[in-house]
Amino acid sequence: MKVLVDTNIVLDVLLRREPHFTASYEILNLAVQDKLDVMITTSCVTDIYYLLRKGGMDDSATRNALSQLFIFTKLADVLSDDIQCALSSCVMDFEDAVIVEVARRYACHSIMTRNTKDFIASDIPAIEPEKLLETYKPD
Repeated sequence: MKVLVDTNIVLDVLLRREPHFTASYEILNLAVQDKLDVMITTSCVTDIYYLLRKGGMDDSATRNALSQLFIFTKLADVLSDDIQCALSSCVMDFEDAVIVEVARRYACHSIMTRNTKDFIASDIPAIEPEKLLETYKPD
C-alpha cells in the first residue's frame, strides 16, 4: 500500500508531539519495516526543515533528521503540472490541493494526515494514522 504522508505526521514524530506521536510513529515504523510504502512531497521537506528550525532544533540536527527520514520514505517530486492542476482544484487549501495532485500522479492509495476535513473534496481518501492502524493488515 502506498500512502502520501502530510507534513503534520512527520512533525508529530520528529517533534514528539503528543497525543499524536505514537500513532504517527507507528505509521513511519511500518515504512521502516517495508510494510508500507510511504512518500512525502519535496515541498513538504522545506516546510519540515523550517518548522524544525523554528521549533529550536539546530541546523545539523535538522539535516540529520531529514537524512534519516529519507532512508525509509520516498520523495515525491512536485511538478509544474501539479501546481497548475492544484490552482483549479476543488480542494480549497492550495497546499493540500498540491498534495492531492502529487498523490494522484504517484497512484497513492491514500493521504495520511490529521487534517482529513481539509481533503473532503479529494478523490484520494485522506485517513488519520489511528484509522489506518485499526484497519491495515500488512502482509
